[in-house]
Amino acid sequence: MCNISSRFYFLVLPAILALFIMPSHLSAESKLSSSLLQKLKVVDSTSLMEVIFMVNDNQAQLNLKKDLSLNYKSRAERHQAEIQGLQEIARESQTDLNLELNRLALSGKAENIKSHWLINAISGRIQAAELGRLAGRVDVLAIVPSLKVSAIEPSASAVFSPGKITSGVESNLDSIGVDIAWSKGLTGQGRIVCSFDAGVEGNHPALSANWKGNDGNHKAAWYDPLDGEPFPHTLVEAGGSRHHGTHTMGIMVGHDDNSGDTIGVAPGARWISAAVIDLPYVSLIEAFEWAADPDGDPNTFEDVPDVINHSWGIPNEDIGCNEFLRELIDNTESLGIVNIFAAGNFGPAASSITSPANLALDSLDGFAVGALNHETNAIAYESSRGPSDCDGVSIKPNVVAPGYFIRSAYNGDYAELTGTSMASPHVAGAVAILRQFAPRATPKQIKEALLASCKPLDDGSSVPNNTFGWGLINIPAALAHLSPPVGPDLKLYSFENSLAAPGETVQGRIFVKNLGTDISDVFGEIINHDPALNISTPIFRFETIDSAQVAASYPPFIAQVDDTVTPGRILSADLKLWGSGGYVKFVELHIMTAEQDSPGHPNFYSLQTGRLDFTI
Repeated sequence: MCNISSRFYFLVLPAILALFIMPSHLSAESKLSSSLLQKLKVVDSTSLMEVIFMVNDNQAQLNLKKDLSLNYKSRAERHQAEIQGLQEIARESQTDLNLELNRLALSGKAENIKSHWLINAISGRIQAAELGRLAGRVDVLAIVPSLKVSAIEPSASAVFSPGKITSGVESNLDSIGVDIAWSKGLTGQGRIVCSFDAGVEGNHPALSANWKGNDGNHKAAWYDPLDGEPFPHTLVEAGGSRHHGTHTMGIMVGHDDNSGDTIGVAPGARWISAAVIDLPYVSLIEAFEWAADPDGDPNTFEDVPDVINHSWGIPNEDIGCNEFLRELIDNTESLGIVNIFAAGNFGPAASSITSPANLALDSLDGFAVGALNHETNAIAYESSRGPSDCDGVSIKPNVVAPGYFIRSAYNGDYAELTGTSMASPHVAGAVAILRQFAPRATPKQIKEALLASCKPLDDGSSVPNNTFGWGLINIPAALAHLSPPVGPDLKLYSFENSLAAPGETVQGRIFVKNLGTDISDVFGEIINHDPALNISTPIFRFETIDSAQVAASYPPFIAQVDDTVTPGRILSADLKLWGSGGYVKFVELHIMTAEQDSPGHPNFYSLQTGRLDFTI
């Protein structure tokens, strides 16, 4: 039996931003990527080709980014505004092209048409003969082939290593200074790491305790595009990469509370993962969109990861320095998510960095990690070298980390693997520790701290160089380059029952998280609200909220929604928070209205046929 449950939220916002700036007068052929043109030469004209249409939004996304930079300073506020803005831009600019592609689908010339918002794009399988005509449309900026992403395979076979060390920390962890960070209480506590990989063993003893899905919301913690199963697992379709994701996740956060075996850089962090590598018919764009807003609700922010580890790559001959990948990365980083990439195991040849680790607008772009033998400080032989083939001069990798016979979780046990896939999770785990120390740090600030604090390594050339980049990451030194919070920093964590029908009573607790230093005597007051809300409880208390802790309001928020409200309207209320030391902060609450289907369950509609249970 198939049980599909989906929520569709329709928000009305002013159109504001653009991913690609490309003149609309370009010829149709020039809008087809070179790799796509090559494929068109050898396929039958009636073949269906998997492609991505980049949609022209007349620089609306560019304008949105400028607006966000000027008016939204906190990650939480920017997250909500950017996601809603991107989604609205996509809806407005994709309408005509969507109609055309769906018309083709009715005649059998297209299928699997999907709209995207993190980048303004539509994907689908389109008849080859139609692509030239579609490229001539003014609302089409470019057409590129869909991508197959592959794990960067370890450069040596797994060596099973079940026994843990008896004292101290693993040598790979010691080499980057994690023991010093841990001694200061910095273990990644309160932060979230994400991986794009080939699945993860959710029941592995080193990983089961800190899966974020243990909070009850598995959809915000595990993305399974093939089977939709709720619990993380490895996927047989990934073949030889099946256990790759378990190993990389173990390096980021692995620890076994029962045995004391700690293999992860940030054992206090929680983890989420998207199964997207080495799998058939899986969309990289959809995985990025899931990671950008795992629970599908822009109002919430605590589900958003601090970092995504990418131990995968795309052959450069297939994509090169494609702007479409750059935009996916840039837009997730503008939401506050750091992206870390394995450099590839195609060394020692020069310019062997895989895509998108080869991106090189500046020293922070496509942040690539090479693999180091931490026992000898020699680069692993197969670790990919720079310079970037995007411009022929930019230094790559950006940094190096331990990647030589690294012990981590593997197929229910433990094993040692070698490669840049093992190096990049060290850096991703370091990001979680840096974010615990400095929650407000931007991706740019975190990467700058990592570069500035590296231990230089010598290959006979100046530093930085195309073997080691800026050097071996050093977590304690990176911490010294960031500023810790200097006072309390209260953010809206979540708001229960923020969905209501006209005439219904909204009731739910308000949860507030403190991203700064401890604060006591915290109260809240509704000081301004939509006239369509009749507030019954304008005053709340939260009492003491320690650093990184969450507190619930007492009493709960209660308000009556006016029965004249048009379904689909968003009602807002301003909540003033204040506490000890003269602290004052303003946050917004949002209540979404919808048609009422049954008491307590607005805007959910179900169809049950015996074989299909479908809920919208």
